[in-house]
Amino acid sequence: MVGSIAVRRAWIQGTVACVALGFAAVAAADLRIERVRHSRGAFDPAAGETVDVDFRLTRSASASLEIYDGRGLRIRQVQSPGELPRGEHRLSWDGRDALGRPVPPEAYQYTVTAKPPGGPSVVHDLTDLTGTEALPLAPPDWDVDAKTIRFRLSKPARVQIRLGLTGDGPLLRTLVDWVPRPAGAQAEPWDGFDNSGLLDLSRHPKLGVTVRAISLPDNTILVLPRSQEIQLIDVSGFDAPVRPETPQSRRSQRLRRVQAVDAERDIGLSLELPAGLRRTTDGVPVITEPVAVRLRADREDLPRILSERFETVFYVDGFFRFENSVGFLPTTWRWDPKDLGPGLHYITANVLGYQGHFGITTSQVWVEASPDATASSTLSSREPQ
Repeated sequence: MVGSIAVRRAWIQGTVACVALGFAAVAAADLRIERVRHSRGAFDPAAGETVDVDFRLTRSASASLEIYDGRGLRIRQVQSPGELPRGEHRLSWDGRDALGRPVPPEAYQYTVTAKPPGGPSVVHDLTDLTGTEALPLAPPDWDVDAKTIRFRLSKPARVQIRLGLTGDGPLLRTLVDWVPRPAGAQAEPWDGFDNSGLLDLSRHPKLGVTVRAISLPDNTILVLPRSQEIQLIDVSGFDAPVRPETPQSRRSQRLRRVQAVDAERDIGLSLELPAGLRRTTDGVPVITEPVAVRLRADREDLPRILSERFETVFYVDGFFRFENSVGFLPTTWRWDPKDLGPGLHYITANVLGYQGHFGITTSQVWVEASPDATASSTLSSREPQ
């Protein structure tokens, strides 16, 4: 049970590189790629902006700039116009993929490859040598009047923001889920409501705001404008090889504290009550006796959560009611509302995966109970429509 409680509380916690094909810090013959730098950390291709990557070759060679997305797939390669002499050079990226389409706002890593006549290639790649550290963050500030969460990043990072109730309460919203953000002051808009749009948490005395940040590699370029969700390119129309592994790849994977980019999103959930229940004029099911509450995961998300150990937790009006520490889906909880006062109440279910996949859902119910039952609701809500 101790480990189980720890998982329930988890949501509320926050220049090297000239490498040859073997990716050791050596050069092919006397060829080295030096002084690699990019002109800007973030740019907006829609505004006509480009990013330049400057570098120095210690001998003549052809060169190319490779752009990889968060999955490690090469989405663009910019070739030099033939063989380049020894010295300083520049290759530029316009924010488009291999088919000439604008890429979505996201974080991209670049590498520089040089190949001398008749010799092996040399690759400059910082992806596995930098980043992947959990950034220390000051407590975020929730500006309730501006409806904005404010915090500061010391480095560009992928950011996750989750909201819920402290004191072993439920997770109620994932606002952003490992989206890239530049270094500096951040201002994330939030309307104050939970995932379901039913619960107004903006002034709740137990509101907890958790911000986590994992630094991005030093060879990262952010494409603007920033997005509230991860967006990935459809690479079905062109060859998109995976970035070659380096000896540091396993180190990077061990340090990585988030899921694969294409899996970084919450599990979709839904709550089901028995068919045939009487409903209010607003369509809210009426509960008068113990009922079976069934929790399901969306079909497309089920394989992700079933691939790891997880637990299911149920709350009523923000208070813990039931937990299955060895989770399975779908799962059923038999709920007896006898201790609740009559009126509108909220059932929340959390799925908490041990590898970071979480799920949230909340539903309304109308309880008709004995007059002496005391209400325990602590959450304000929108008026029924």
